[in-house]
Amino acid sequence: MNILFIGPYRQADAWGSISRSLIKSISMIENVGLTTRPIFLSNSIDGNIEPNIFKLEANREEEYDVLIQHALPNYMIYSGEFDKVVGFTSFETKGNKQWDNYLKLLDKVLVSTEAEKEGVSKEIREKTFSIGVAQEVSSLKNDIPADRFTFYCFGGGLESRTSVKEVIQAYFSEFHLNDSVSLVLQVNDQQQTQALVDRVAQEVGFYSLPYYPHVHLVDKEDGLHDNCNCFIDVSSSIGFNPETAKALLKGNTPIVLKGSGRDEYVKEESGFIVDSIEDFLICPERPLKDMFIARETCFKPSLAALRSNMREAFEDRISLIRKSKSGVDSKEMLSYEKQSKLIEEILCS
Repeated sequence: MNILFIGPYRQADAWGSISRSLIKSISMIENVGLTTRPIFLSNSIDGNIEPNIFKLEANREEEYDVLIQHALPNYMIYSGEFDKVVGFTSFETKGNKQWDNYLKLLDKVLVSTEAEKEGVSKEIREKTFSIGVAQEVSSLKNDIPADRFTFYCFGGGLESRTSVKEVIQAYFSEFHLNDSVSLVLQVNDQQQTQALVDRVAQEVGFYSLPYYPHVHLVDKEDGLHDNCNCFIDVSSSIGFNPETAKALLKGNTPIVLKGSGRDEYVKEESGFIVDSIEDFLICPERPLKDMFIARETCFKPSLAALRSNMREAFEDRISLIRKSKSGVDSKEMLSYEKQSKLIEEILCS
């Protein structure tokens, strides 16, 4: 079977990471001839691409049986030159009907999680398949005792869908200045984030500036999975987050939202599942005009549940150790071999 894969695998972001992971799984299918071609959905380019991917770019077959496109649906096309035209994409919300007209053209649609599959219209859902997620980490972190128990969260540009404000609200309302705890936020703009931190400290009403629980701001993600204790991902977007999977495999007991899709690989025995509500979406920072509009729905965290989970992670160290070990042992569930077999079954059906 000859497969032409088109995707953003050269990008230095979550799209690029997922695309490279998908290429690795597809290349493990027996008797497959795989050719890759890059597309670019952002200006963030990864300069450390594995040599094997460049070798796949050099492949050229006279005919291809399957076209797999990893992109947003509005970038996907149908071509009669292939026996099967397959799209792999990420649905970050439920009910985006703007994309249905593009997805109707495809033979099959692949997504990472059941949450994403449930988020599309019934007509599209009938030909949509969840292929699970694949992730690996290069090494386990060193268990070096730290002065403070450290929660950490990736906030990027502080977009509302990251739920960073809700994380700070829960943290400030649950912990005290004297608690040996810290919240590390990876953000693009530290000055803007500090203003948000100060504002939330005033809003919760417990603190006078700057006397609130310890918050540390960083602009790079490097080393956080190796030096922190508990990863928080309660973003309203559904689907797979590679950083959450990395945290899981490092033993950092992720805190994730119920219904988000992350709870399909972070279980109660390996992390914390925060109760959530499904609500309509208000997102002023829309990356595209037909994405993240109020006709779509998403999941939002219960602040009371998030507070409770953070307190449990901080205080119940025996339970945390058990969860951490279970997370490290999740590597088979997140293996490329498992995903490869599932993709092969879907393509051959």
